[in-house]
Amino acid sequence: MKSTKIRVAIIATLSVIAIALGIIACMPSSEQPNAEYVPTPTPQVVEIKIIPTPSPTPPPMPTVEPVIEEVVNTPAPTKTPTVQTEKSKKVTGAFALGIDGSTVQVANGVEEKTLEKSPGWLDTSAKPGEEGVCVVYGHRNRNHLKVLKNVKVGETITVTLPDGREFGYIIESISILDSMEELTIPTVSGSHLLLATCYPFHYSGYAPQKCVVMCQLS
Repeated sequence: MKSTKIRVAIIATLSVIAIALGIIACMPSSEQPNAEYVPTPTPQVVEIKIIPTPSPTPPPMPTVEPVIEEVVNTPAPTKTPTVQTEKSKKVTGAFALGIDGSTVQVANGVEEKTLEKSPGWLDTSAKPGEEGVCVVYGHRNRNHLKVLKNVKVGETITVTLPDGREFGYIIESISILDSMEELTIPTVSGSHLLLATCYPFHYSGYAPQKCVVMCQLS
């Protein structure tokens, strides 16, 4: 009986010890013996200073000294004036025509080269003031015989020679001919002046007609 009580006491004691050991084993440990603490390094702050690079200094501009030129006023050579009479100024060709207040210079000959510059006198015709017909051909532009567009029968056309002699011719007729119609010099007695140019005066291109003004010495 007594031994039974002892056994029960031992078993109870062992049970308490076992329970205590179990409780201790289940408790969390505050230290971890195998873990190592590695401290985190503190980053170093590196200060970078930006030093401005100076711009290259351009070389100085060369100093240009102004060149002062001495201007010498050389007097122009004195020209001996050419003495011209009033009559010699008016006539520069074979003779000059005074038509409707304008002066038209007439050259010698009726070649195309001559007619490009001025009206021309047919040198095989009579001279101004002489017996026969004095014939003058010209274009219808303003430097030639365009002044004939305003003339009328009965008006006077003046002919001035280089020596100063003047002749007045009265307009007898104004005829308009077809361009294909041949211009003939009439055979008449006395001294006459025939002026021929293209017609109409205001026309672009080849004119289809001719204007013929016949005059008689007054």
